[in-house]
Amino acid sequence: MAEHRSILLIHYENDILLMLRGLLEAQGYQVIAAASDKDGLERLTEIRPNLILFDMNALGSTVAEFKQEIRESSGGRLYPLLVFAGTSQMEDVFLSMPIEGFVCKPFEIDELLMDIRMVLYAGEPPEGLAEIRQKRKLRKILLVDDDISVFERIAGYFLNAGYDVEGARSAVEGLEKASQTDAGIFVIKWGLLDYGSEQLVDALKYMTKTRKCPVIIYGLSAAPERAIQAFHEYFLPRYSDVRVLEDADEQLVDVAAELLIRPQ
Repeated sequence: MAEHRSILLIHYENDILLMLRGLLEAQGYQVIAAASDKDGLERLTEIRPNLILFDMNALGSTVAEFKQEIRESSGGRLYPLLVFAGTSQMEDVFLSMPIEGFVCKPFEIDELLMDIRMVLYAGEPPEGLAEIRQKRKLRKILLVDDDISVFERIAGYFLNAGYDVEGARSAVEGLEKASQTDAGIFVIKWGLLDYGSEQLVDALKYMTKTRKCPVIIYGLSAAPERAIQAFHEYFLPRYSDVRVLEDADEQLVDVAAELLIRPQ
């Protein structure tokens, strides 16, 4: 139960504002809706919410400036801030901000509710949060491609399908990010200039953190026939969770979905 705790909700898109308001009110929260930071600051002269939940795009200033404006509008009071972030790629940016938490878009409703509870009650993570975080991990990919136009096109396929996309422009950068990120699947271009695709996959399968993550290699249509034959005969049989596609098209998303639902 929300115990009648109140939330000042600030979002610049009216449809989403109304949807979130209805969702939170159904959970028992008292919701005060505002369409902009200016509108929200005016409401703070009348109310004292337990939490301010806002979208970055609703601000006409930085988060630090907005926090100072909140203090000035509410007679020196400060409130917990929970922010709708752009993507998980901006995680480091939001971790450095003067806020209590952030929700990466796209987000699961259950995860949003859990994050709200964590900020409001400032205690142990609510029951079930670990499972939601794992579900979110499975919707995150690491895409490795040194051709920016192809990278942007493939990233668009996955973003439109609701995935979070972490990017790397070389095999070396891909290995570095693989050791740091929580991607659920790796999508790798055949024929990277700095490192062979096979060597990159071997390295990923050697690392404890990434050895169980499935891999898709794409772009074999540009490879010599003998190289393709050798790849299929000598490399692929070593791994049951590596798939190969000739082209860099929307089929990548379908194959990723199939790999992610396979038992580990």
